[in-house]
Amino acid sequence: MGRREITLRTAIEDVFNQVSYVASALTLAGQDGDTDAAALASGVETILQRGELLHVEKRLRHREILHANALVRRRALQADERITAIRNGALAEVNFDRGHPVFVRLFPEALTPFLRVGLASKLPELRRLDGTLSEPETPETLREAHRPPLAETIERGDGALKAREEAQLAAGRTGARIGAWRDDANAVLLGIEGALKTLAAARRSGRDWVDSFFPAGEPPRKARPKVAWAPPGP
Repeated sequence: MGRREITLRTAIEDVFNQVSYVASALTLAGQDGDTDAAALASGVETILQRGELLHVEKRLRHREILHANALVRRRALQADERITAIRNGALAEVNFDRGHPVFVRLFPEALTPFLRVGLASKLPELRRLDGTLSEPETPETLREAHRPPLAETIERGDGALKAREEAQLAAGRTGARIGAWRDDANAVLLGIEGALKTLAAARRSGRDWVDSFFPAGEPPRKARPKVAWAPPGP
C-alpha cells in the first residue's frame, strides 16, 4: 500500500498510528542488521514524541472545555435561582400586588424568557436588576437582602464565561500545534519514503520492500448491490 498522504482531515490518532508503525518498522529493520534503514528512524522518533505530548494535551483541552461548559450551566442555574428569589421577595414586599410600582420597576417583563436563555444573556438582565435594587425608590429591606448575593451571582457568572472563553482559546492553540505537527509528520514520512526508494533502487529491491515500512491501508469497501425495483404484489 505504501505511504498514505496526511491531510488536514487526517485525525491525530491516524497520524500517530502511521508514525508509530514506521518507527517500529525502521527499528526492526535495524535490529535485523539493516543499518541504512535504521538510520532513518531518529527523525520519526522525534515526531512520535511530539505526537505523544500533543495527544495528551488534546485530551486535556477537551476535558477543560467540558469542565467549563458544566460550570457555565451551573452558574446559569444559580442565576435562575437568584432572580426567582428576588422576585419572590419583591412579591412578598408588595403583598403580592403584581401591579405595584416597586414590583413593576424590578420586573417589567415576565420571568419565563429569562429562564430560557443562556448565561451570557442572563447577566445583562441581572445587572439591570442590580441597578434597580440600588435605587432609593427600592425598599431598603429588598436592597439589603438581595444585592449582596446578586452581586456574587453576577461575579461568578462572569468568571464562568471567562473560564469557558479561555478554555476555547487554549483548545484553539493546541489545535494549531497539532496542525503544524501533522504537516511535519507528513514531510518526515515523505522524506523517509524517498530515502527508502533510493535504497530499494540501489539494492534492486521491489516496491513491496518500501511498502513494508508503512501500515497497510484498509481494503476498499464493497458497494452494496443494487436491488431492482419491483411493483408491489396484489
